[in-house]
Amino acid sequence: MKILSIMLFLMVSLYANSTNNTFKNCQVVVLSELTDLVSCQKIDYLVEYAQNDEYKRGEVKKISAVTNQDVKVIKQ
Repeated sequence: MKILSIMLFLMVSLYANSTNNTFKNCQVVVLSELTDLVSCQKIDYLVEYAQNDEYKRGEVKKISAVTNQDVKVIKQ
């Protein structure tokens, strides 16, 4: 039973390592002090930050995914 569980764990970890390559070639473009554009393959992400009291970036306010066909809000 131990051997089976160890082999299952190793197979799952190998599968996870092979499928986690979607965000390797991303580029970040700073549009303004409170807005970034993250470009990954065919999807662009527009990240808007909330402004805190010191005119610096606060927490993430809104994330939008932009493709050729549509725009979807991921977090608001």
